[in-house]
Amino acid sequence: MFEFRSWAGSDRDGNPYVTPEVTANTLERQREVVLEKYREQLKRLSGVLSQDGSRIDTGGEFEASLEDDRERLPGSARMAEERYPDEPYRQKLKLMRERLARVGDVRPGGYDDVDELLDDLAVIAQSLRNNVAENVVEAHVDPIRRQVATFGFSLASLDLREHQQRHTDAIAEALESEGINYYDLSEEERVEFLTDAVLQDESVLDLGETDGLTDDSARVLELFDSLADWQTEYGVEAIDTYCISMTEEPSHVLEVLFLADQAGVVSLPEHAGIDIVPLLETEYALSGARRIMGTLFKNEAYGQALEARGRTQEIMLGYSDSNKENGFLAANWSLYKNQRRLGGICDDYDVQMRLFHGRGGSISRGGGPMNEALLALPNNTITGQVKFTEQGEAIAEKYGNPRIAERNIEQMLNAQLRARKQTINQPEEEIPAEWIDAMETMADAARREYRNLLESDGFVRYFEQATPITVIEDLNLGSRPASRSGERSVEDLRAIPWVFSWTQSRCILPGWYAVATGIDAYLDDGGSMDILREMYDEWPFFRTTLDNAALSLSRTDLEIAAQYADIADPDLRERFFSRVTAEYERALELITEIGRRDELHPRDWLGENLERRNPYVDPLNVLQVYLLDQTHRTDLEERTLRLTVKGIAAGMKNTG
Repeated sequence: MFEFRSWAGSDRDGNPYVTPEVTANTLERQREVVLEKYREQLKRLSGVLSQDGSRIDTGGEFEASLEDDRERLPGSARMAEERYPDEPYRQKLKLMRERLARVGDVRPGGYDDVDELLDDLAVIAQSLRNNVAENVVEAHVDPIRRQVATFGFSLASLDLREHQQRHTDAIAEALESEGINYYDLSEEERVEFLTDAVLQDESVLDLGETDGLTDDSARVLELFDSLADWQTEYGVEAIDTYCISMTEEPSHVLEVLFLADQAGVVSLPEHAGIDIVPLLETEYALSGARRIMGTLFKNEAYGQALEARGRTQEIMLGYSDSNKENGFLAANWSLYKNQRRLGGICDDYDVQMRLFHGRGGSISRGGGPMNEALLALPNNTITGQVKFTEQGEAIAEKYGNPRIAERNIEQMLNAQLRARKQTINQPEEEIPAEWIDAMETMADAARREYRNLLESDGFVRYFEQATPITVIEDLNLGSRPASRSGERSVEDLRAIPWVFSWTQSRCILPGWYAVATGIDAYLDDGGSMDILREMYDEWPFFRTTLDNAALSLSRTDLEIAAQYADIADPDLRERFFSRVTAEYERALELITEIGRRDELHPRDWLGENLERRNPYVDPLNVLQVYLLDQTHRTDLEERTLRLTVKGIAAGMKNTG
C-alpha cells in the first residue's frame, strides 16, 4: 500500500559531489541498515516462539523448509540444534538470521531476494496457525512480514535525478568521436536518431570510454555504466527510477532511454529496468505536455519501454520553479490545468499515469496540508497511484514522532481512498465554465503583477538588502548551490533560497503575493463575489488554494518585515515595501470576505500556535536585522548571524 523511496545519495541535479561512488555507498548502507533491523526483529521473535517440538506438529511444509536450511547451512544448523534442542521455530529463526547476514556476502547460503524471506515468514505463520496460535501470528509475525514487504532489502528504493542538459552534453561529446554532431541536429532529428539507436542491436557508445570528455559528461556515462551493476547486486527494485530535471522536449526523455540501452539496463522489447520520469516544471514544459508526452507515447522505442514497465508512466510536476516563475496563484492554476491535461493525454493513449508531486515544505513550493491537497487533485489524475516528496524539516516534523507519523499516514490514506472513490463515481468532475473563466482572469492578472514586481528595476537589489539571502548563500547546508550559475538574478536563484530568504524576513511573499491583484481583476471585469464564494464552497481546488494563501498570510508579520525593509535603500523601500504592504492588506480583506469569516484562517490552533511562537522568534529577527545592517562584522557577529538564521528557521518550522 505504501512504498518509500529516496534520492539522498542519488540526486545529481546541481550537486557534483553525488558521484557514482556515493550512490553505491548509499545502496550498500541502506541494505546493511534494513537487514540488521530484520535480524533484530527475528531475534525478538525467537524470544516468543519457544514451543517444544515434541509437543506440537510443526507440519510438513515447515519441516521441509527447515531441512532445506540445514542442507544450505550445515555448520550453522549444528550450532542452532545445540543452542535450541527440540525448539524448531528457534532453529529456523537462527538460520534465517544467518541467511540475512550472508546477503551480498561471498559466503553461500544467503537469501537471493526478498521473496525468499517472505516465504520463510509465511511458512512460520502457517505452522503457528495450524497449532492454534493465530494471536501470536497477528501480534508478532505479521508486523515483520509487513515491514519486509514494504522495505524489501533496499530500505528505500533510490530515484536517480539529473538535469537534462547533462545528458545532452554527454551524448554530444561521446558521439563526436563517432563523427556525429549531435548539437546540430534538430529536435525531430534527435528523436529519430535516438529511436533508431535504441532499436538497433549494436551499441553505439562504449560507456567505459570517457577519454576526452568533460568531467560532467564522464560522470554521466560512468553513472549509467554502474547502473547495470547496481541492479545486479542490489536488485532492480533498489534503483529503478530516473528523473530528468527541466524536461522540455521529447528528446530529453529519449536521451536517458538511449543511455540506459547502451548500459544494458534496457533491452527492448523484453526488458526495461527503469522508469523514466520527466520533470515538468517550466511554463513551456507544462503547456507543451501533449507535445512532449504524445510524441513519446507514439514513439516505437519508448512505446516498447512503456510496455515493459506495465504501461504506467510516472510524470513529476515541479511546484517550486513554476511558483518562482509565475507567482503563487498563476502557478497553482497552471499546475491544476496541466494535471487535467496530462490525465487526458494518458487516457488517450491508454497509459496509466502516476503523478509525482514535487512538493516542498513551504506553501509556495507545494506544501500545506497533505489531506486537503490530495482531495483537491483533478479526478482524472487519481488513478490509484500517487507519489510525492517529503523534504527537509517536514520529515522531522511529520515523522519524528511515531504517533504523529501514524496520524499523518492515516490522513494521506484517507484522502487517497476518498478521492479514488469519487473518481470511480465521477471520472472527470464538471467545472462550470464561469469558474474556469474566473480562474483564467485571476491567474493572468496575478502573473502579470508578480512578473512586474520581479522585473522592476531595482527589485533584485531590494531583495538582497531586505532579506538575508547573502548570508543564506554562504551557509554550509543544502544539497546544491543557491544559484544555478552564480549570476545575481531571480531566475538564476534556486527556489529554496528564494523562499528561505522571504521566510526569514517574515514576509513570505512567494506564498501569497498577487492573489489580491488577481481577485480584484476578476471583480473589476464584472465578476461576482457570490461566484467566488460559490467556488470556495464547492470547488476543492479553489478552496485549498485560498486556504494555503491564507496560511502563508497568517504566518507573515509585516511589522517584522518592515524592519528588514528599513535597512534597504530608502527609495527601494518606498517603492517595493509599500507595494507589498498594499497587496498584503487587500489579500486579507478579500480572503476573509470570500470565506465569510472574521479570522484569516479557519484553523483555531494556528492563532494559538503563532501567539506561542512569536515571542521567541521576534527577538531573533530583531538581532538578525541589526547584524545585517552592520557594514563590518566581527567573527563572533558572523557566527551569531548564522545562528539567527538557524533559530528563525526552527521557530518558523520552515527553511524553504
